[in-house]
Amino acid sequence: MKVVSGATVNRELSTLSHAIDTARREWEVYLPVNPCGLVRRPPQGRPRNRRLQGDEEQRLLGACRDARNAWLVHFVALAIETGMRRSELLGLLWPNVDLERRIAFLPVTKNGESRGVPLSSRALAILRGLPASSNGRVFGELTTDALQQSFKRAVRRAGIAGLRLHDHEARLAAME
Repeated sequence: MKVVSGATVNRELSTLSHAIDTARREWEVYLPVNPCGLVRRPPQGRPRNRRLQGDEEQRLLGACRDARNAWLVHFVALAIETGMRRSELLGLLWPNVDLERRIAFLPVTKNGESRGVPLSSRALAILRGLPASSNGRVFGELTTDALQQSFKRAVRRAGIAGLRLHDHEARLAAME
């Protein structure tokens, strides 16, 4: 608990508990009880509530524009505009984007459900300005690692403290 958060400890305990339950059930490993159930779990802690403030959005997008990673500014702008998660944007396929109907369809989301994301005029402009990709993905060959590193450097260049890639909220834009 001095190195990681309560949420991390709980995730690791859940993974270990599942492995032990699987071993007991599938491989007939004898344990009278799953020892993970005897461990008192730490509190999860408070969820993050960091949002862009003041001129941070403009500074961040400016720093993203100056990045060597050409996808970064488009990715961050679309994340801010739609509120979509990193994994949703990285996995977004062009066949699932309907520019005429102004919707991006996400067949798989964090909770396992599909959903449609309405696209504002700004989101449409961002999508229309993207270069073509050879693999059908909206953000081409952009990887999680490349995105994380580019984003961290852009935040540093923008002089913004305490901002993470997941700390964005959807702009409350009127859908024209």
